[in-house]
Amino acid sequence: MTADRLTSVARPYVAAAFSDALVQANLSAWRTLLENAARVTADAQVRTLLRRPAVDWHKLADFYIDILQPLDAHQTNFMRVLAANRRLIALPEMARLFRARCEAYEKTQTVTVTSAVALDEIYLDALAMHLQKRLQQQVKLVVTVDDALLGGIIVTAGDQVMDGSVRGKLSRMLKFLETTY
Repeated sequence: MTADRLTSVARPYVAAAFSDALVQANLSAWRTLLENAARVTADAQVRTLLRRPAVDWHKLADFYIDILQPLDAHQTNFMRVLAANRRLIALPEMARLFRARCEAYEKTQTVTVTSAVALDEIYLDALAMHLQKRLQQQVKLVVTVDDALLGGIIVTAGDQVMDGSVRGKLSRMLKFLETTY
């Protein structure tokens, strides 16, 4: 299934799960369920199993429900509906869309910071405050280290990328020199 098709398939299920999560006041439990289910689905052997039409959907549902315990009645039914409709393969996309809905609802945004070296808490706190002002939202930083950057950081917030890395600056300088000379 293409990425666009997965998103189209996932969207109505996410809308139903999000609606239930709001009514039941358990966004966190639903987010945990979908993220854990996405991790299960990401396993290569599980993906192979999900692509086999001969596999009984009841067994698939029971497999997920057993692994993901504890689930409430709504979540258990949700997993059974996904299995019956052969939509378990879309769980990673459902988790992504659900996370995005939660962030919009909570007025937060997950921001990825990639750095050449480990960053200290004082710097990360200052960066978070700066990004909150710039994005006008609460931010949650996810920090990774990539020594290939040489120095500096790359900040990714949704579809915005702010490249302050040495590698990025060198790349921009080379492109400028190529077009100028």
